[in-house]
Amino acid sequence: MKQGVIAAKNMYGIPTPYEDTYALKNTMNFFGLPALCIGDINCLDSRTLVITEEDSKNYKKALVEDGVLKSILMAGNISGSGIYQYLNELPRSKLRGIEGCNLYI
Repeated sequence: MKQGVIAAKNMYGIPTPYEDTYALKNTMNFFGLPALCIGDINCLDSRTLVITEEDSKNYKKALVEDGVLKSILMAGNISGSGIYQYLNELPRSKLRGIEGCNLYI
């Protein structure tokens, strides 16, 4: 419903960004391989740090800007992914205020 309201406003000429990151979470299953994506995993610029980790059964890719998690892609073992969604939803000012906050995978 929220996406429809935002789309309608934009079509009517009222520039309205969609800021509900919960809806930017997608989970899927490819031939038995679970995958999860939170945020826009292709949104890169010169300030974006790309962190990847992989082995024979798992893959993780995270985009971090200014020490803040922007998006994450996980394939294989996606357990514990809820914390990444929570971090992605927090206001950026709250994350910057946490001493020792380290969002690296």
